[in-house]
Amino acid sequence: MFKYGLEQEFFIENDKSNLVVVPDYLPHDSCGLLVEARGKPFASPFDAVCSLMADVLRIKRQVSELTEDLNLLKQPIMQVSRVLRIEAQRKYEKGLLSYKNLYGFNHHANKITEQTAGIHVSFTNEKEFSYYTQNRKSCERTTHTYNTIWDFPTIVTAFDKRYSKEIAEAKRKPGFYEIKDNGRIEYRSLPNNIDLEKLANFILDLKRLYGM
Repeated sequence: MFKYGLEQEFFIENDKSNLVVVPDYLPHDSCGLLVEARGKPFASPFDAVCSLMADVLRIKRQVSELTEDLNLLKQPIMQVSRVLRIEAQRKYEKGLLSYKNLYGFNHHANKITEQTAGIHVSFTNEKEFSYYTQNRKSCERTTHTYNTIWDFPTIVTAFDKRYSKEIAEAKRKPGFYEIKDNGRIEYRSLPNNIDLEKLANFILDLKRLYGM
């Protein structure tokens, strides 16, 4: 069974309209410059969208309760100073990332002085297997769930084609994905400002077309 999960990145600024490094109490991406809201995986893409929106609201409430001088920005690309980038690297740098690209791109099209923010779409194809253990009195069944690799390049290229305009406008590049250790596939080319309801409908169309 396929499940879908969504993550959305936001810039964070203070009341002086200066971008800041993500505070420790907020979830963040690997670079430390972006707040990252994370929804739970669901078999329905609409449930996945609702889960993401719930986490966005949770983060906004957390920010408003703990401080009055920070705001989340849903901008797909912004200028980032060298000083801020170095500060974020010192605080959050976690080493080499394992992103891959179908077309050979090494990075997005933004300048070194710019940072992009995206929406990541995760796909898992869950399978189950069972085995039995027997003792003197009974026979017990144990079931495990695992994620299988599937024809994800077809889905990646479908996303690239559908959102080519939005990807280009945000100075991003198509075809970025990551294969997680647990077999989850994460598509990483979408900008963070796309319409979530339309995204859910598009995933549903792919689900019907490819049986996923």
